[in-house]
Amino acid sequence: MNINYKNVKINRNYKQKEIIKLAFDGIVTKTVINELNNNIINGKINKVFEPTKNDIILGIYCNGKNYALNICINPENCRFHLTTYSKPNPQVAPNFCMLLRKHLIGSKIISINSFDLERTVEITLETYNELNDKINKKLIIEIMGHFSNVILLNENNNIIDCLRHFEAPRELMPARPYTMACNSKSSFIKTSKDSFVQMIKYGIPLTKQLPNLFIGISTSFVLKGRAAKDEPLRKVLRSELSKERATRLEGSFGTQKQHYSLARIKARKRKTEILWIFFGIHTANAILMIDKIRNRTGKAA
Repeated sequence: MNINYKNVKINRNYKQKEIIKLAFDGIVTKTVINELNNNIINGKINKVFEPTKNDIILGIYCNGKNYALNICINPENCRFHLTTYSKPNPQVAPNFCMLLRKHLIGSKIISINSFDLERTVEITLETYNELNDKINKKLIIEIMGHFSNVILLNENNNIIDCLRHFEAPRELMPARPYTMACNSKSSFIKTSKDSFVQMIKYGIPLTKQLPNLFIGISTSFVLKGRAAKDEPLRKVLRSELSKERATRLEGSFGTQKQHYSLARIKARKRKTEILWIFFGIHTANAILMIDKIRNRTGKAA
């Protein structure tokens, strides 16, 4: 299936009450890349800032104009886009910011691409090494929620450094070869109409099927309009649920958490989260019962 991203336009003339908050999925990624290709290709990077631990801003000069590319890896709102909004910068630049300045300032943007509808963006940069030989380096932007990252690669596709270091599920550490995240979903772009019809199950809404079948498609968004009348109550409910998760899922195990190998439990889906909450409650009760039995046995002895 072919998608013409050049015909997708980003409307910037909106009113505050009419904002629709879309998920930054593969389709939005392709659209933003198309905008970047129309504005900053062959531009030179002349500034690098890191205003917060989740934000990288690249100053780019292209065709007589200055642009600012904002890269945000905040798990709740990860994205990349051109911006005119400036943020205050720390007096002392962080280490990763200094590293990017060393490798990127003066480099020329050759291409900006993504792979299929993956939310992984590859910015190819033309620069020079210590011997004044022309080489290509890559800046990788991964929009993956809690695993979002900004990765700088050398000419051999080895990691120079990254904003966040991970040992699992992929090893993203300096001097390691870079590998893309694996995805078992099908490619929406490469899927034929006949295959698409065979994959779809009738009777189930497409909004539930498409994100589970295809790469880079999300149907999560916030509808425009006024908030519901019971929105304050919903906020209270969400707050109480968060506290319940913290006490039941995280806090119930206390010092026993490492012993039961539960240090890295992360619920990805609602059903999984409910299961872990009940598991936490029952495990916590079991631990309390064991402690009571031990106390009784100790007193009897």
